[in-house]
Amino acid sequence: MEWFYLPDDSDDKQGPYTTQQLKIKYGKKEISSTTYMWNEELPEWKEIKDLPDLQKQLLARSPPVVPAKRRAAAPKVPPKKSASTTATKKKVTKSRMTTNRGSARRRPSRVLESHKQFADGWSERATVDGMPYYYNSRNENVSWDKPDVLKTAEEKQTDSGNWVWVRDEKEAWLPGQVLTGTTVKMIDGRKKNVKKSTHEPMWPLKRSALNQLVDDLVMLDDPNEAAIVYNLRERFRQNKIYTWVGASKSVLVSVNPFKMLPLYGPDVIQDYMHPGPTRGREPHVFSIANSSFRTMQLKENNHAILISGESGAGKTEATKQVLSFLADAAGSEDNVEQRILMANPVLEAYGNAKTLRNNNSSRFGKWIEVHFDRLGRAITSASIENFLLEKSRVVRQQKDERNYHIFYQLCESGPRNLNLNEASEYRYLSGGECIQVKGMDDSDEFTEVEQAMKHLGFTKDEKNFMFHLTTGILTLGNINFDRKTGKGNNEESSINNSQVVDVAAEFLGVNSNDLSQCLVTRSIEVRGERSVIPLAPAEARDGTDALAKAVYGKLFDWLVLRVNEAISGERGHFIGVLDIFGFEIFENNSFEQLCINFCNEKLQQHFNQHTFKEEEELYKSEGVQYEPVAFIDNQPVLNLIEKAPKGILVMLDEEITAPNGSDERYYLLAVAAWCCLVLFGAADNDDDGEDSLVFVVVFIVEFFFFCSPSPFPSPPLPQVFVKDHEIPQ
Repeated sequence: MEWFYLPDDSDDKQGPYTTQQLKIKYGKKEISSTTYMWNEELPEWKEIKDLPDLQKQLLARSPPVVPAKRRAAAPKVPPKKSASTTATKKKVTKSRMTTNRGSARRRPSRVLESHKQFADGWSERATVDGMPYYYNSRNENVSWDKPDVLKTAEEKQTDSGNWVWVRDEKEAWLPGQVLTGTTVKMIDGRKKNVKKSTHEPMWPLKRSALNQLVDDLVMLDDPNEAAIVYNLRERFRQNKIYTWVGASKSVLVSVNPFKMLPLYGPDVIQDYMHPGPTRGREPHVFSIANSSFRTMQLKENNHAILISGESGAGKTEATKQVLSFLADAAGSEDNVEQRILMANPVLEAYGNAKTLRNNNSSRFGKWIEVHFDRLGRAITSASIENFLLEKSRVVRQQKDERNYHIFYQLCESGPRNLNLNEASEYRYLSGGECIQVKGMDDSDEFTEVEQAMKHLGFTKDEKNFMFHLTTGILTLGNINFDRKTGKGNNEESSINNSQVVDVAAEFLGVNSNDLSQCLVTRSIEVRGERSVIPLAPAEARDGTDALAKAVYGKLFDWLVLRVNEAISGERGHFIGVLDIFGFEIFENNSFEQLCINFCNEKLQQHFNQHTFKEEEELYKSEGVQYEPVAFIDNQPVLNLIEKAPKGILVMLDEEITAPNGSDERYYLLAVAAWCCLVLFGAADNDDDGEDSLVFVVVFIVEFFFFCSPSPFPSPPLPQVFVKDHEIPQ
């Protein structure tokens, strides 16, 4: 057990020390029976004489102190505790309890008596974690702000004047002291001219608030954007990556540290599984998981954990930590919880990729249900539902991004019978000009994938099926098309490397000649008559890419079904975990990205309504006066996209099925329906928002290609593949 102590001549706590170390200090009279001590099991600081067990250990067989040549001075008589002091301590404790129930501002707890009393009754004290605060023994006021009577001349000069939040390119927001009407002195000493506007609201702040980092954003004095960002950033710098939002502790903010921290593991899981009744816990994803698990057991109902955020925020890692907690907390009789965890490497190989923001970004959304037995004590099964796989990544990537991990893993360490070349030699892998990822070993990752497959019960035929099909998809990208002139001087295409087609056909399980014909022509059937139309090289390339995306999507769907088969079992009450893809805006965005961002907008609306309504209900139940918080309602944007009859996605569906549908016609209809509507409000430059709306409409039309009917031959090639190369059951 480790101890902290307060020297008799100082307010600075010392420690931690073991009991043996304290024994030496006690023998040297560096501490005495009147020294204040504290450890994590004590509710407040106490003198050694009030801790009989500790005092007994310090006195047991203590080595004698070497006598001094001159007579030692008699020890000072400890001052008597006055009744007023005792009453003061009791009053502070009562004030703390009252504040926690009914105030929107947190007061310090577990206080330490200061040895010095100052003018006007003010004294400086500290919480257990070292946070300074100020107490007035005359009127019993408690304040985070340092009273002027305790400030030095330098502090008075620094704290004087008005302080505001100012935008900063590097730190987002920084505090600054207003010198004149427009001149602000930043906290780092720089001076900046600032004019109050919508972009620069200049929110006021108290200088002392910078020292008050809270673990619940609702407890901020003024929860504006700047204060929230500052609080999260400073906690992040202390490796405190989790922060609560709301007293119910059902909403958790997580900031990705992009490094390993000692925040997880079996010991930490046990700590959050069995929290003490009085000992507080730092915000943690394990608290969310434990709350869902215990509430499910108590109320016998289903629960859901929603994990969302922008790309690279750490959603996939948070999902894995939730599953790890549930697996450790509940367990099972047939190790199904271990199979659930083993599904991660397989799904990540085929569904994750390196992006600009994250080396292991999930490019699909998934809903995971973990089912429990009738008593809610043990895991019996699980199921995974996938949606919106980013299939466009199979054929193209942005600069410094990669395709899905499995392609590079097979090139590095795949079975020899695949005869794969270096990853850089494949068109589908070299588009992003990024083959290797720092800190990631594709060979080791593939070994982990194979071990996970073995644990999940994949057969040799199933693995060969997956790897062969993946290789066939990869080979399609290396087929080259030349231009040739056909009948009536129409532009047609021919394949100039038929040997690549032979390889692709072999791994796809189809006839080589049939594949070649399907790639350079398309067929339509009208009133029972079938017509074959040659394709230009660009059209043939697009058709081949569409085929690669479609087959990869079918493969991924089959993989999820196969994983579900390995983790199936009895179904009861469940805890669902939604790991949704991140909100992103790229230089070049696809239709898939619009769908992803649209889904995130829907979740943001749900989050806003849930969070603010829940907090307001809590205030009402405790009789706390509050002002309703106004938040940005994104419903107009959602209406623009989805509301019938003029939502741009609704109109898109209609145009696709129309006999004479086209990009141009859809564009004209969309602009006619929306371009005159002022949706986003007037900006500072009196912009009526039309440019923003036109951008959204053009965004859809520009990538209309991705949702148009793919130029598959008739019958569709995937049917030919399934017939000749049956999917293992």
